[in-house]
Amino acid sequence: MKYLLKQRVHIQRKNGCVHIKPGCSGLIRMANKLNLDKKVIQEQKGEYLTTLLYIFKEEDYYWLSLNYRAYLKEKRDKFYSQKPLIQLVKLLRYIFNRNIRAKEVSKYSSSIRAYNDKDLFLQKALDIAKTIQNTHFSYGYQEDPYETYYCYVYYFEIEDQGQISFHSNKLYPEVPLFPGEWIGNINEAYPFHLKQIKKIIKYG
Repeated sequence: MKYLLKQRVHIQRKNGCVHIKPGCSGLIRMANKLNLDKKVIQEQKGEYLTTLLYIFKEEDYYWLSLNYRAYLKEKRDKFYSQKPLIQLVKLLRYIFNRNIRAKEVSKYSSSIRAYNDKDLFLQKALDIAKTIQNTHFSYGYQEDPYETYYCYVYYFEIEDQGQISFHSNKLYPEVPLFPGEWIGNINEAYPFHLKQIKKIIKYG
Protein backbone atom coordinates (compact mmCIF):
# COMPACT_ATOMS: atom_id res chain seq x y z
CA MET A 1 0.00 0.00 0.00
CA LYS A 2 2.95 2.35 0.35
CA TYR A 3 2.75 2.96 -3.39
CA LEU A 4 -0.17 5.29 -2.58
CA LEU A 5 2.21 7.66 -0.81
CA LYS A 6 4.83 9.94 -2.32
CA GLN A 7 8.06 7.95 -2.30
CA ARG A 8 11.01 9.80 -0.79
CA VAL A 9 14.38 8.52 -1.96
CA HIS A 10 17.35 10.24 -0.35
CA ILE A 11 20.18 10.24 -2.86
CA GLN A 12 23.58 11.84 -3.17
CA ARG A 13 25.55 12.07 -6.40
CA LYS A 14 29.32 11.54 -6.27
CA ASN A 15 31.79 10.98 -9.09
CA GLY A 16 29.22 9.68 -11.58
CA CYS A 17 27.49 7.47 -9.03
CA VAL A 18 24.29 7.72 -7.02
CA HIS A 19 24.41 6.89 -3.32
CA ILE A 20 21.14 5.72 -1.74
CA LYS A 21 20.60 5.19 1.96
CA PRO A 22 18.44 2.25 3.09
CA GLY A 23 14.75 2.97 3.49
CA CYS A 24 13.29 2.40 0.04
CA SER A 25 13.10 -1.38 -0.19
CA GLY A 26 10.80 -1.24 -3.23
CA LEU A 27 13.45 0.59 -5.25
CA ILE A 28 16.11 -1.97 -4.33
CA ARG A 29 13.76 -4.84 -5.23
CA MET A 30 13.24 -3.19 -8.61
CA ALA A 31 17.02 -2.92 -9.08
CA ASN A 32 17.36 -6.63 -8.34
CA LYS A 33 14.57 -7.44 -10.77
CA LEU A 34 16.32 -5.44 -13.48
CA ASN A 35 19.66 -7.10 -12.61
CA LEU A 36 21.36 -3.73 -12.17
CA ASP A 37 24.84 -3.71 -10.71
CA LYS A 38 25.17 -2.05 -7.34
CA LYS A 39 27.70 -1.81 -4.57
CA VAL A 40 26.42 -2.49 -1.07
CA ILE A 41 28.26 -0.91 1.85
CA GLN A 42 27.68 -2.84 5.07
CA GLU A 43 28.84 -2.69 8.66
CA GLN A 44 29.10 -5.50 11.19
CA LYS A 45 26.98 -4.80 14.28
CA GLY A 46 27.18 -7.67 16.71
CA GLU A 47 25.95 -10.79 14.98
CA TYR A 48 24.36 -8.92 12.08
CA LEU A 49 25.47 -7.06 8.98
CA THR A 50 23.77 -3.68 8.65
CA THR A 51 23.44 -2.05 5.23
CA LEU A 52 24.64 1.55 5.21
CA LEU A 53 24.56 2.48 1.55
CA TYR A 54 23.70 1.32 -1.98
CA ILE A 55 25.79 2.74 -4.82
CA PHE A 56 24.64 2.74 -8.46
CA LYS A 57 26.16 4.11 -11.61
CA GLU A 58 24.40 7.30 -12.71
CA GLU A 59 23.05 5.76 -15.92
CA ASP A 60 21.79 2.69 -14.07
CA TYR A 61 19.99 4.80 -11.48
CA TYR A 62 18.31 6.83 -14.25
CA TRP A 63 16.97 3.61 -15.80
CA LEU A 64 15.97 2.33 -12.35
CA SER A 65 14.06 5.49 -11.41
CA LEU A 66 12.14 5.47 -14.71
CA ASN A 67 11.01 1.89 -14.16
CA TYR A 68 10.21 2.45 -10.50
CA ARG A 69 8.03 5.50 -11.21
CA ALA A 70 6.18 3.59 -13.94
CA TYR A 71 5.63 0.68 -11.55
CA LEU A 72 4.23 2.95 -8.82
CA LYS A 73 1.91 4.70 -11.27
CA GLU A 74 0.59 1.37 -12.53
CA LYS A 75 -0.11 0.22 -8.95
CA ARG A 76 -1.86 3.50 -8.04
CA ASP A 77 -3.94 3.53 -11.23
CA LYS A 78 -5.05 -0.05 -10.59
CA PHE A 79 -6.00 0.75 -6.99
CA TYR A 80 -7.99 3.89 -7.85
CA SER A 81 -9.79 2.18 -10.73
CA GLN A 82 -11.76 0.17 -8.13
CA LYS A 83 -14.99 1.27 -6.48
CA PRO A 84 -14.34 3.65 -3.56
CA LEU A 85 -15.79 1.22 -1.01
CA ILE A 86 -13.42 -1.50 -2.24
CA GLN A 87 -10.51 0.94 -2.02
CA LEU A 88 -11.50 1.81 1.53
CA VAL A 89 -11.85 -1.78 2.72
CA LYS A 90 -8.39 -2.66 1.38
CA LEU A 91 -6.86 0.47 2.89
CA LEU A 92 -8.48 -0.08 6.29
CA ARG A 93 -7.12 -3.63 6.34
CA TYR A 94 -3.63 -2.23 5.79
CA ILE A 95 -4.11 0.32 8.60
CA PHE A 96 -5.44 -2.43 10.86
CA ASN A 97 -2.31 -4.51 10.25
CA ARG A 98 0.02 -1.54 10.76
CA ASN A 99 -1.79 -0.73 14.00
CA ILE A 100 -1.17 -4.27 15.26
CA ARG A 101 2.45 -4.04 14.11
CA ALA A 102 2.94 -0.79 16.03
CA LYS A 103 1.71 -2.41 19.23
CA GLU A 104 3.70 -5.63 18.85
CA VAL A 105 7.19 -4.48 17.87
CA SER A 106 9.64 -3.99 20.70
CA LYS A 107 11.97 -1.58 18.89
CA TYR A 108 10.88 2.02 19.50
CA SER A 109 11.87 3.33 16.06
CA SER A 110 9.96 0.51 14.32
CA SER A 111 6.89 1.23 16.43
CA ILE A 112 7.05 4.94 15.57
CA ARG A 113 7.32 4.15 11.84
CA ALA A 114 4.29 1.87 12.07
CA TYR A 115 2.24 4.53 13.87
CA ASN A 116 3.33 7.18 11.35
CA ASP A 117 2.22 4.86 8.54
CA LYS A 118 -1.13 4.45 10.27
CA ASP A 119 -1.66 8.22 10.48
CA LEU A 120 -0.74 8.82 6.83
CA PHE A 121 -3.07 6.13 5.58
CA LEU A 122 -5.86 7.14 7.94
CA GLN A 123 -5.93 10.51 6.19
CA LYS A 124 -6.22 8.72 2.82
CA ALA A 125 -8.96 6.44 4.16
CA LEU A 126 -10.97 9.44 5.32
CA ASP A 127 -10.54 11.15 1.94
CA ILE A 128 -11.91 8.03 0.23
CA ALA A 129 -14.74 7.73 2.76
CA LYS A 130 -15.90 11.25 1.85
CA THR A 131 -16.58 10.08 -1.72
CA ILE A 132 -18.63 6.99 -0.81
CA GLN A 133 -22.37 7.23 -1.35
CA ASN A 134 -23.83 4.02 -0.01
CA THR A 135 -26.66 3.76 2.51
CA HIS A 136 -24.94 0.79 4.18
CA PHE A 137 -21.81 2.80 4.98
CA SER A 138 -21.15 5.45 7.63
CA TYR A 139 -18.04 7.02 9.08
CA GLY A 140 -16.90 9.89 11.26
CA TYR A 141 -15.16 10.74 14.50
CA GLN A 142 -15.94 11.04 18.18
CA GLU A 143 -13.84 12.22 21.09
CA ASP A 144 -12.69 9.71 23.67
CA PRO A 145 -13.19 11.26 27.13
CA TYR A 146 -10.78 8.75 28.66
CA GLU A 147 -7.83 9.67 26.42
CA THR A 148 -5.82 12.86 26.75
CA TYR A 149 -3.48 12.52 23.75
CA TYR A 150 -4.99 10.04 21.29
CA CYS A 151 -8.36 11.56 21.99
CA TYR A 152 -10.02 11.30 18.56
CA VAL A 153 -11.60 8.04 17.46
CA TYR A 154 -12.35 7.51 13.76
CA TYR A 155 -15.10 5.01 12.98
CA PHE A 156 -15.87 3.16 9.77
CA GLU A 157 -19.01 1.04 9.78
CA ILE A 158 -20.70 -1.11 7.16
CA GLU A 159 -24.19 -2.29 7.99
CA ASP A 160 -24.37 -6.03 8.77
CA GLN A 161 -20.60 -6.31 8.26
CA GLY A 162 -19.14 -4.67 11.33
CA GLN A 163 -17.22 -1.67 12.52
CA ILE A 164 -13.59 -0.69 12.84
CA SER A 165 -12.10 2.29 14.66
CA PHE A 166 -8.72 3.91 15.21
CA HIS A 167 -7.47 6.38 17.78
CA SER A 168 -5.48 9.40 16.65
CA ASN A 169 -4.13 12.62 18.12
CA LYS A 170 -5.17 14.50 14.97
CA LEU A 171 -8.50 16.07 14.15
CA TYR A 172 -8.68 15.72 10.38
CA PRO A 173 -10.58 18.43 8.48
CA GLU A 174 -14.10 18.05 7.08
CA VAL A 175 -14.80 14.76 8.85
CA PRO A 176 -18.34 14.53 10.28
CA LEU A 177 -19.22 13.40 13.75
CA PHE A 178 -19.88 9.68 13.73
CA PRO A 179 -23.66 9.15 13.98
CA GLY A 180 -23.48 5.74 15.63
CA GLU A 181 -21.93 4.21 18.71
CA TRP A 182 -18.95 2.04 19.47
CA ILE A 183 -20.15 -1.56 19.23
CA GLY A 184 -17.47 -3.00 21.48
CA ASN A 185 -15.11 -4.16 18.74
CA ILE A 186 -11.54 -3.71 19.95
CA ASN A 187 -10.10 -4.61 16.54
CA GLU A 188 -9.27 -8.17 17.55
CA ALA A 189 -10.07 -9.25 13.98
CA TYR A 190 -10.55 -7.34 10.75
CA PRO A 191 -14.34 -7.23 10.25
CA PHE A 192 -14.76 -6.57 6.51
CA HIS A 193 -14.58 -9.14 3.72
CA LEU A 194 -14.32 -8.15 0.08
CA LYS A 195 -16.74 -10.83 -1.14
CA GLN A 196 -19.55 -9.43 1.02
CA ILE A 197 -18.60 -5.84 0.25
CA LYS A 198 -18.88 -6.51 -3.49
CA LYS A 199 -22.43 -7.82 -2.92
CA ILE A 200 -23.30 -4.63 -1.05
CA ILE A 201 -22.00 -2.55 -3.95
CA LYS A 202 -23.91 -4.66 -6.47
CA TYR A 203 -27.25 -4.75 -4.68
CA GLY A 204 -27.04 -1.74 -2.36
